Amino acid sequence: MKVKILGSGGSKGIPQAGNFWGEANPSNNKNRRTRCSILVEINSKNFLIDTGLDFRNQMNLHNISKVDALLYTHGHSDHIDGISDVLEFGLDGGGEIKTYLTKETHGIITHRFSDLFDSIKNFRTYHFVNFNLIEGGKVDFSGKEVELLKVKHGNLNPLAFRCENFAYVPDFNEIPEETLKRLEGLDVLLINANEGFHKASPTTTHRDFYQIMELNECLKAKKVILNHLSNYVDHERDEAKLPEGFVLAYDGMEFEI
Repeated sequence: MKVKILGSGGSKGIPQAGNFWGEANPSNNKNRRTRCSILVEINSKNFLIDTGLDFRNQMNLHNISKVDALLYTHGHSDHIDGISDVLEFGLDGGGEIKTYLTKETHGIITHRFSDLFDSIKNFRTYHFVNFNLIEGGKVDFSGKEVELLKVKHGNLNPLAFRCENFAYVPDFNEIPEETLKRLEGLDVLLINANEGFHKASPTTTHRDFYQIMELNECLKAKKVILNHLSNYVDHERDEAKLPEGFVLAYDGMEFEI
């Protein structure tokens, strides 16, 4: 199994509009972050997770021309707004892409992108995704068992992804006990840590580095990759402060499990 991080940034990307870098050093390319998306290759099949605003550029940059399955973790814009460009992969690929999402996320997508899915407007309706509504559980992909696990992110209920000893946890501020059990003892945990070394306030729906370090005292993942990074985070400065076993994600990062 191969994993490629297409985008490692928070909801606004780095730099933000107006060329605002915050604490991120613009001379380090690892600080140039697009919105979160990852590609998991299993037995030569591509499982894509989320399509944010930078989706088209990510796919072109990495020369990815095939999507075999798609997971939408939740319905925030930085995770779904590239869906109109998924159309090219479905239509040009010759068939609908099997797409997993919750009923909650399905409602958000079909409402916001009604021009793609409104059957009343037949001239604008496309059949490029095959929606499979799922609230968690196991699915088969390319001969491997994939688990979709529930987390909490404010008033939304995203799905995390686990396959063998790898897991990806998107935006979250709470992980239910049953999901925590399924995240124990991983080889690699890729997880949202948006706030960096800035301590997250009690009201935020993201986590900081300190909270993820504490979490891994229980989960005991061998390697933790901190992802969905805001402009609070400077790659070189902050990675040097991390304990052994922790690294920062960056766009284009690849690894095998």
